[in-house]
Amino acid sequence: MFSLIAGAGVFAADRIIKDKVEKGEIADGRKFIKNAVEIRKSYNSGFAMNKADDKPRLVLVITAAVFGMAFMLYLKTFTKKHKKIKRFGLGLVLGGALSNLFDRFKNDKVTDYAILKGHDKVAFNIGDIAVCLGAAIAAFGEIISDED
Repeated sequence: MFSLIAGAGVFAADRIIKDKVEKGEIADGRKFIKNAVEIRKSYNSGFAMNKADDKPRLVLVITAAVFGMAFMLYLKTFTKKHKKIKRFGLGLVLGGALSNLFDRFKNDKVTDYAILKGHDKVAFNIGDIAVCLGAAIAAFGEIISDED
């Protein structure tokens, strides 16, 4: 249950921030975390770093398929006794992925809104962070689990 709440929280937070950035309620150039993160609205029609950005429909189909596979893995964790850490990680992955997938269905592109100081060409959003962090947590959960 906690994994569902975590995933829903990621989805909601990312959607709220994207909406505020789109409306200009959080202005470009605003800095956070001791100026390490800057708000800068950008769009990504492709995969990470705009790979395949000229093929947004193909990216949408592949992204939806990968989301479906992650969802199936998530459901499978409910049949295993010692998969709580993996389930939590996959919950984060699904929340972040669903927010970006929602963007792709709605706009054929993902809204990114943050950059790290010194890395101006790499824009991301909370959904991206959740996918990466969740995948690492899920992998860790799989490694330490004593079940097959």
